[in-house]
Amino acid sequence: MNTLKITSSLTMHNGSAIPLFGLGTYKAIDTIETAIKAAWDAGYRHLDTAAFYRNEKEIGRCIKKLNLPRDQLFVTSKLWYSEHGYDKAKAAFEQTLQKLDIGYLDLYLIHWPDANSGSDNPKVRRETWRALEDLYKEGKVKNIGVSNYTERHLEEMFVGKYKVDVPPMVNQFELHPKLTQKSLVAYCKNKNIVVESYSPFAKGELIGNVGLKKIGQKYGVSEAQVIVRWILQQDIVCIPKSDKPDRIVSNADVYKFELTEEDMNKIDGMNEDYHCTWDPTNVQ
Repeated sequence: MNTLKITSSLTMHNGSAIPLFGLGTYKAIDTIETAIKAAWDAGYRHLDTAAFYRNEKEIGRCIKKLNLPRDQLFVTSKLWYSEHGYDKAKAAFEQTLQKLDIGYLDLYLIHWPDANSGSDNPKVRRETWRALEDLYKEGKVKNIGVSNYTERHLEEMFVGKYKVDVPPMVNQFELHPKLTQKSLVAYCKNKNIVVESYSPFAKGELIGNVGLKKIGQKYGVSEAQVIVRWILQQDIVCIPKSDKPDRIVSNADVYKFELTEEDMNKIDGMNEDYHCTWDPTNVQ
């Protein structure tokens, strides 16, 4: 039975809710107001940005200009890898908060596990995470997590000398039909870490895919809608990126159909372990 809707959410291990569907904003600067307005009107309540995207200030201005109620928005930003380390991470967070100017963050992520520290990476990652833990305890951010972490990077947070006090609530990583990441997804769910998918369309490479197109024809939907629905039905947060209003609306129009188990399995079978973005596998 189809129970998903655009307001559906997942519960993180601290009891907080994260919207299951949201808007990615990478490379959207001049077009960000149009994108956010279209997203809000379509029912989006989750916005994903990062210091690296260089649009935090613009997003904050848009939220105010459009008079969007802060308590109805879930806003994520991320710490760039050059800002690893306790003091640098806290300072970078304050810059992000100042640029957004929205009072607090709903979710703050370590963007990338490589701290440019060679063999000291685990130690620096731990110091960085300690900064996020303190920001969380101080109430400046409601939830904390990581991005692009593999099972190995996550495992060091649960065992040994780098064991953390507050486990991550979220792990955001590349996930799409050519990169299903089944093992990492299972690991995260076993550890009560919410999985979040970015680049769900593999940077557009999956648009026009014959197999996805054929599945979509059964439901009268596009390949992109098939992908979004496939992700959501796995209880994985999906944040497709677009600054085009028609695509923003279309990407969210996935609640009138439900993929069968057979079609879910067909899409799972498209996996090629193919990364269209950065691959953190060998990050020490």
